[in-house]
Amino acid sequence: MTPPLLNWTGHPLVDVGIATLCAIAEKDRPEELTDGDLRSAAQRIEAAYAVSAMSVYLLSVFTKNSPYTNHTTGPEKRAQSIARLLNPSPNHRDPGIGDQLCIFSGRPATHLLERTQMPMLTGTGVMNFFPAGRTSLPVAFQYLLALQALPLGGRRCEGRMLIVYCDHPHFTISFARKYLADNERLLDLARRGTLSSKKNPSNNLYRELEGGVDSQGRPQLPDSKKPFSLILDDLVAIATETDSGKLATTNASFTVYFMSNELRTPNLQIEHIPGTFVCFLQDLNSGGFAKRWNSLVARYWRSRAMEKNAEKKRHATPSKQLRAGQARNPLYEALFDVFRRGFIDIQAGARFVSRYLLANRASRNPAQIKSSHPTPISRLVFDRVDWSLTSLFLMRVIGMDKLRVEKIRQFADRLASAIHKESDRKLLNAILYSEDQYKFQRALVSAQVRYQKRQNELLFGLDEFVQVFLAEDAARVVPWSLVRDLITIRLIEELARKHHEEGPAEFALFEAVDDEEDTGTDEAVDGDDSE
Repeated sequence: MTPPLLNWTGHPLVDVGIATLCAIAEKDRPEELTDGDLRSAAQRIEAAYAVSAMSVYLLSVFTKNSPYTNHTTGPEKRAQSIARLLNPSPNHRDPGIGDQLCIFSGRPATHLLERTQMPMLTGTGVMNFFPAGRTSLPVAFQYLLALQALPLGGRRCEGRMLIVYCDHPHFTISFARKYLADNERLLDLARRGTLSSKKNPSNNLYRELEGGVDSQGRPQLPDSKKPFSLILDDLVAIATETDSGKLATTNASFTVYFMSNELRTPNLQIEHIPGTFVCFLQDLNSGGFAKRWNSLVARYWRSRAMEKNAEKKRHATPSKQLRAGQARNPLYEALFDVFRRGFIDIQAGARFVSRYLLANRASRNPAQIKSSHPTPISRLVFDRVDWSLTSLFLMRVIGMDKLRVEKIRQFADRLASAIHKESDRKLLNAILYSEDQYKFQRALVSAQVRYQKRQNELLFGLDEFVQVFLAEDAARVVPWSLVRDLITIRLIEELARKHHEEGPAEFALFEAVDDEEDTGTDEAVDGDDSE
């Protein structure tokens, strides 16, 4: 039986290139690729790299000495160099290759590569970091072609190349297919001469901004912005594609490579996206979460500059809505912060809950809170809190035990019932606005005493308090502020439900705050999220 031409190698740069060849050939596995597929792919790669707009992107991958970007050499020599890279053959072997084996596949090598053909290597003739003291890497012809396909399976993003590698090959191909489609769309615009030289959002672009012009005044390939907002948006899209299978059943994790091979300052940034977070994204698009989550994400796509402009021109026509690849989404960036250090950061998770799942707390103005009364309950933004979405984040991302999440919910429900029954503005405001742990817990103790006197029963017991505030589970002991915010989310949701059922008249007692009551807002809020 004839062995397949290509197999996965475990090397991210090569495998993303292989995934790109699969995407070009519309195949699902590298073992399905044929000689004809490789020849056809080589023709498409050569046609793409001949477009002048691609030069600025290729320079971040192959350096300026590459035959794709070095136009100072004669046309004949340049054509020969390109033919060597894009039309490799087992019958055409580089001089000196001998019986060396491919560093990626273990097959007989046909070509010797240095930095102009293989990203992130040292310069020509430099011996550092090569096996056996060699000055180049031995590679088999089909894997050489995969490396040349690599840029089409990535995105030009902030002047560098962005690629995504998954330990489940199917999804490596999914990302390569998405970015190949993006690049071919942009190349089509370049061939038709419809790329703009202005660095502003264009009607022809919806996942990037114009890339400016080169030294000769020609438009360059458009450039995506804010890579990690783009990646998470793409990951959500891929997780919900019906033909991608369920990511939740594959336990797949992703690695993002953000790199530049520029001759003087090569750099590489690597970010890992754990499988637990991918499962969270999958769950978001089941069980009725999708609409609420998409609405929450959409709220944060406008850039900070656009928000400031809208604030100054309140009656002006709203400016164009920016999307992934054009602007930063602070919600996505905050999600990335939860796991980007290589572990689940509970503090970053607490900040995410406070700023994005509890919109009322995040949107307060510290100066106003310190100098005036808190917002009445009737003005709280009820549709911006969602306990079910919050509990999904806690269990899937933070790793909080399901039983503890349920205990917090029950605790908050008891507080909501007491506030409603006793018309307890003091407890309500202490929960909503306390920034000091001591004041918050003293408010709970005071409420406990009042409730015992008036109702002859306890709001909560010692065991409940310990389980809610002090228990340790897979998520370890969480910050008290996170527990406070979780209680607040559920409390607002419950009061909103009662408000809806009983009508505004039943909640008139919340329309004003007694000047003599201690609202627990002496402390200013520590920081805000104005990005």
